[in-house]
Amino acid sequence: MRRRATFIALLLSFAPFCLAAEKDERWLEVRSPHFSVISNADEKLARRAAAQFEQFREVFRAVMPQWRVDSGTPLVILAVKDEKSLKAVLPERWDRKGSARPTGYFLRGLGKDYVALRLDAVGDNPYHVIYHEYAHNLMSLNYAVVPLWLAEGLAEFFGHAVINAREAGIGIPSSGQLWLLRKTNILPLETLFAVDYMSPYYSEETKASIFYAQSWALTHYLMMSGRGARRPQIPEFLHLLAQDVSAAEAATRAFGDLAALARQLDEYVRQGSYSSLKVPPRAAPDETSYLVRDVPLAESLAVRADFLLHNDRLAEAHKLLADALWLNPDLALANESMGFLLFRHGDRAAAEKWFANAVELDSQNALAHYYHALALAREGEEIGDFDATEKHLRRAIALNPDFAPAYSMLALAYATQDAHLGDALWLARRAVELEPGDLEHQLRVASVLLRMERVDEAQRIAQRASAAAKTQEDRAAATDFFEHIRKFQEFLAQRKKYEDQVAAEQKFLEERRLQRSAAATNAPQASAPAPAGVNTAIEGAIVAAACSDSSALDLTVENAAGTAILHSENFLRIEYYGADWQPPKDFQPCKHLTGLRVKITYRITPGQPFAGEILAIEVKK
Repeated sequence: MRRRATFIALLLSFAPFCLAAEKDERWLEVRSPHFSVISNADEKLARRAAAQFEQFREVFRAVMPQWRVDSGTPLVILAVKDEKSLKAVLPERWDRKGSARPTGYFLRGLGKDYVALRLDAVGDNPYHVIYHEYAHNLMSLNYAVVPLWLAEGLAEFFGHAVINAREAGIGIPSSGQLWLLRKTNILPLETLFAVDYMSPYYSEETKASIFYAQSWALTHYLMMSGRGARRPQIPEFLHLLAQDVSAAEAATRAFGDLAALARQLDEYVRQGSYSSLKVPPRAAPDETSYLVRDVPLAESLAVRADFLLHNDRLAEAHKLLADALWLNPDLALANESMGFLLFRHGDRAAAEKWFANAVELDSQNALAHYYHALALAREGEEIGDFDATEKHLRRAIALNPDFAPAYSMLALAYATQDAHLGDALWLARRAVELEPGDLEHQLRVASVLLRMERVDEAQRIAQRASAAAKTQEDRAAATDFFEHIRKFQEFLAQRKKYEDQVAAEQKFLEERRLQRSAAATNAPQASAPAPAGVNTAIEGAIVAAACSDSSALDLTVENAAGTAILHSENFLRIEYYGADWQPPKDFQPCKHLTGLRVKITYRITPGQPFAGEILAIEVKK
């Protein structure tokens, strides 16, 4: 009741923005064995859309039988009836003058993927972009590294699919690409294979056209020549790359002599006819058997709002969410989306409350549990409430065992606590198994290995992930991680320096003790040279810190053995370091050290009111 009263108070500030225009429009959901289609079109068209995705999935599985075709990340298909409906969820494509009007769009989001398409589209292949991007999505489920030429070649090969009720045609030649290849000198294979996401052949329109066309042609040749005899060479090539074989060597071992391959490709693009694959539909439930239900207006608004939200149209998303919550405050999806909206705005505390509502309204919603855990993380990926974070992530995994982000985030939660690092490594590797093409999961494995001080392994994984980086954000993440490795190596070197110093001086103290014992029994022993001072170390929590105007510092350190007071005449001379800690720019020891777990190296000072003079402080957490 308290939660509902809070909702009502909040919703009174909302005004229904678009309900008058929406109230007479029927929305429905069609559920096929593997997909859910939300649509405002005729029921028959919505069923056909679900059937086409089922067919495309089966086609991919038939052509690539060893590849996974099902992801743990939810895919929502928003199949609208016309251009006006598509414009409402893709306004940016109509905002830009001169931009092509899309017939569909594939959207990858945080924890959820979307397809938006208009069902009245016409043309030989109106959904080319969707099939193309869906093929990319399926590739990322199977391989961490797919060279750009092959990634785009396979996406184009499947993108030119034509699917109808009788069969699916795959690998249908693209007349435009063939025309371009026949009037242009094709690229040397060495050049084609070297193209990456920073190359002008990918980023400049005039050069990108020949790159895409030749990538399609080479892939088509490998898939179709000799009635598919060379098709197994593609997974062989990808397997070699996964074993860290260089791209040039992997290509030679998988495809044979590259000079011969170049000649064969040139002949192939100039031939007169091309074959394609005809894949009949498998024995699957007839589309008339798919479950259909009417979708309430509040839910249809929430679905469209969630699409806009994942597409960075926050203002439009908020308007639709306001309407959805005004109609039904207890709609789990609307609560989840409102939480995500606030999370995107940086208000984690408010987002956490909405996610908690979503979990309460639908405890079987794995994504709501994941989002709730995500909101509990603080800046710098620190985990706020560890127990609650672990509980929600464990629940998300139990509800959706193939949902990779939950494994990856639980690995992060354990790693930031320096607890259960073996479990953290298994969780991070499981996320990579489920989504090998996701760079964040790969770097999570490297991060856990770094925590375990397996620096060389972490570096190899980071280098592989960096080579496969697709976006500017991915490249920046890889660069940041290499900087993190560098700082961690500095930390290890600093720690070893002080550990060696303490060990040497502990050895000296032990030798002095033996000397005194020998002297007491008149047993002479060789004397050891005394170092300039005697250093030791203590590990524990700083429970109190006192500073003076002269930069003097006194720290009280507590551990299971008791309490020690340590002193520094000038805290600016202390060396501070830590694996994951750097002093803030406005560093004040009395303010920023209290409560931290530390290891302090100090010089013993007998006859003083403190145990020793502080030399270095290693911050554990």
